[in-house]
Amino acid sequence: MTESKDHRHDGDMDIIMEADKQAEIFQCFMSLAEKIRPTLQDDGANFNIWSRNLFLSWTTYFMGNPDYFHQTSKDENVKRNIVAPLFIQHSIEHFAYESVTSRILNSDARQIYQALKDQFNRPSWSSFVFHASTIFQNWSDQLHNIKNFANSVTEAIHNLENQLGHIDSDALTTLAIYFAVPLVHQFITPAINTLMATNPSIRVCPDDLLNMIRQISTASPSFDHSTELAQINAASRFGARHPGNAKNQLQLSIKNPHDKTHQSQHHKPTTKISSSKYPCHYCGEVGQWSPNCPIRARANKARSKSQQQNANVASIEAAPALLDSGETHSVVGNISLFTSLVKTDMTLLVASSQSFDVDAVGKIKLKTQDGILEIDGVLYFKDIPGVVLSLGHLIQEKFSVSFFNHHFALSNSSVTFNTHKRNNQWFIPFYNSHIKPISIKPLASNTSTHNVTLPSLSDISTLWN
Repeated sequence: MTESKDHRHDGDMDIIMEADKQAEIFQCFMSLAEKIRPTLQDDGANFNIWSRNLFLSWTTYFMGNPDYFHQTSKDENVKRNIVAPLFIQHSIEHFAYESVTSRILNSDARQIYQALKDQFNRPSWSSFVFHASTIFQNWSDQLHNIKNFANSVTEAIHNLENQLGHIDSDALTTLAIYFAVPLVHQFITPAINTLMATNPSIRVCPDDLLNMIRQISTASPSFDHSTELAQINAASRFGARHPGNAKNQLQLSIKNPHDKTHQSQHHKPTTKISSSKYPCHYCGEVGQWSPNCPIRARANKARSKSQQQNANVASIEAAPALLDSGETHSVVGNISLFTSLVKTDMTLLVASSQSFDVDAVGKIKLKTQDGILEIDGVLYFKDIPGVVLSLGHLIQEKFSVSFFNHHFALSNSSVTFNTHKRNNQWFIPFYNSHIKPISIKPLASNTSTHNVTLPSLSDISTLWN
């Protein structure tokens, strides 16, 4: 057996060794995937931990070096034919995407994972285990399939290097996978080529590029995005928000090989950056920048005024929807958020010993980035400038609350609503309501259709702090 192998051509030996290596990699991958499956099914709670550990386990086991994939190698085919096919193909919803965008977009990994699944309809990890098993059942096609994918990834990476210059390996991996998505590649490549010909000095930050890619992936095929991409330049929002964090900005420079001066020049914006496609970093509403956010302006005004009145009410306007564990009831001051209202004579007592007469109680509907949040039994008090959601009330309404990795989420039977932390407070941003204000119905006329639990007079002392 050994003697017959020795007489084979070197090329045949290489194929056999490579095939054996691929089989070994696949078996290890399947084993690791099975081990992390329970973690993934736990709603991505330990996303950062298992994705990075899985990647390091691969590279350490097969290359003897956890940093192998990030080092320059003369034999790129070995790296991309062995590591890339099995890892990169599905790491778009795991390590590579999380590694880059979590620090660029200031989003937690779980949000990114969910957004990516929704955006590109990629399979979950457990689905991939089944998918990979089907692909590799036929041994004769295994090496062929791996090489085909490896070649496409290699080509995409080379194209990106030629267009964007040298960039961080994490960003390169992420963008390469994005470019492998046919619909994205179809639009992005002509747009970048157009820019290179018309504006050699343009610089693109990854946060804007990734945002634009998301927009393009759902746009009409006839839409021309070259103008939209041209609006992203050296004074991008990311650079403006984080001027002292240059190393993490991962500036992607689209260079003209004939331009010898652009590297030493500091260009001012030549075009106005449109806000029509990007969400506000304060309230999440598309079409405005954070400094011009009307909700932020109202919050600042209310906060300033409330400092002289009631500090408890002031915290309400810190963001669209404040989550508070100290309140016994949810309170809203915007009648347009309600879908039904019933008059009530309830009195609201706050920590400052002030009392308020509640106008009505009903159901609200908030449109968030994760879905529609509907809550029944919410108090309406028109003089409170904001939305306060009581965790106790939400739990009573069959919501569940979870904390993990400094992240707080609210869930019902079908949707998980992610929160934003600011000044040690948690908020759920929601979009402006387009519901027309409704009338408040008398209590007697709606007792059969509106089922809410109102406290008795003896319970007033425990209401809302």
